[in-house]
Amino acid sequence: MLLGQAVNYTGLTDDLIQLSNLIVGRFKGGLAYVNILASMLFGGISGSAVADVASLGVVEIPMMERQGYSKEFATALTVTSSIQGIIIPPSQNMIIYAMAAGGVSVGTLFAAGYLPGVILGLSQMAVVFILARLKNFPRGEPVPRDKIPGILSRSIPVLLVGLITAGGIIFGWFTAAEASAFGAFLALILGLIFHKESRSWRTVLNVFKESARTAAMVLFLIANATAFSYIMAYLQIPVYLAKAILAVSTDKFIVLLMVNLLLLVLGLVMDMAPLIVIMTPILLPLVRSVGVSAEQFGIIMMINLGIGLCTPPVGNALFTGCAIGKTTIEKTTVAMLPLYAAMIGSLFLITYVPAITMVVPRLLGLIK
Repeated sequence: MLLGQAVNYTGLTDDLIQLSNLIVGRFKGGLAYVNILASMLFGGISGSAVADVASLGVVEIPMMERQGYSKEFATALTVTSSIQGIIIPPSQNMIIYAMAAGGVSVGTLFAAGYLPGVILGLSQMAVVFILARLKNFPRGEPVPRDKIPGILSRSIPVLLVGLITAGGIIFGWFTAAEASAFGAFLALILGLIFHKESRSWRTVLNVFKESARTAAMVLFLIANATAFSYIMAYLQIPVYLAKAILAVSTDKFIVLLMVNLLLLVLGLVMDMAPLIVIMTPILLPLVRSVGVSAEQFGIIMMINLGIGLCTPPVGNALFTGCAIGKTTIEKTTVAMLPLYAAMIGSLFLITYVPAITMVVPRLLGLIK
């Protein structure tokens, strides 16, 4: 949280948007691609969907409107692309899941999130590719060559902050707390170097103030969810739920389908952090019984609950996006329908093809 706020308040998000524009902005529907790619890059630093919407949406939504995109589509794309921040490491919610799962390696979870996060982003880009031709989205302007060195010199160090933070955890150089503290320190230094407007004590104080406020909210949710989880375990509800699902079928395909549907429904009515704490002890033994690893299930849960952040009635990312875009939830939800299809399609692909999740941890030697 501290790292994400440091990137946000020091203006480093602007550097990531400019880098995204350099890479994909010149294509037809360029700003829509920029929106998705910027979320990929920012997600690799902040680890929060809501922070992604709040930070990037302020810039991206008005920018897309000025180029002729509808306010609803700009908001919908900003909201749905933000869930990459939950999957691409470092991710706050993966750390919560590792705690709830009881001993799952945070580093292995982080490594498992890279490829699914990229696939999710590519699926959204595929939707943009189709819509760009159906709705004649505008083509972005190419970046002048004389500006390219400046963009690269500012944006690459920002990306390195995310890589150092996630890589340090994956390879065991840092604990999660140490890596985030080191990353936040680097982000503050880079912000002070590249953005003169952030060179004030007020900026630093705002970073710590917002981080403390967000952390307090999350910890309060976790504390209550943990108590609720204890009561459910005492009443043996996980056992009854597992028996009920297995009574329908013991086939892996059907069990995973039912688990996904359950998580999607719960994501509509509950926030992400408490759901992770409550449902992990309930569902993890069930999916393990049909041969699903804790790491793969962690990614499946992140995507499911990430989709919940984009759906009414309690989707925090959706609410944040609509507030920034100054549009209604109803109109934004309609504009989001093709993007929902892309997200759910990616979810089931990642669910039923375990290699997508496990290939990077295996290449890094984190699992056999």
